[in-house]
Amino acid sequence: MDVIGKNKVSGRTEDQRSATETDEDEFLRRLTQLREDVSCGRVEEARAAVKDLEALWPASERVQYWSRVLAPPTAHTMPGPDPRSRPLDRERAWLREHTREHPGCWLAVYEDRLIAADPDLEVVLAQANQTPEGQHALLYQQPGRPEPK
Repeated sequence: MDVIGKNKVSGRTEDQRSATETDEDEFLRRLTQLREDVSCGRVEEARAAVKDLEALWPASERVQYWSRVLAPPTAHTMPGPDPRSRPLDRERAWLREHTREHPGCWLAVYEDRLIAADPDLEVVLAQANQTPEGQHALLYQQPGRPEPK
């Protein structure tokens, strides 16, 4: 080290280096506290802490990660019925009328039609997957002992 207090390796003064180390220590202390808050279920405290961290260290990837993780969930409503679902009234009506005919079997029913029936679920799934409507079939297991073939 020379007389003016510069480190020949880093080119920074002792004061600059200790300020940087103090800053890093503070950063690590706050991240540790944040993880502890999350681990102990103190989510609201962690959300407030991550906002402070974002203000002090906006470029930090770890702060950005925690900001995403702790962001409140968002929900979006869709107009109309959920396109992934459909009424199952016809399937339920079919099951009420016909399940006793298939004791001990897995049934794949689409609308008012039986797609497949077998005691082995894998057989029913394989048969159902061979047709487009079978891929959307309702699966049901009828209790009882299967009838011998």
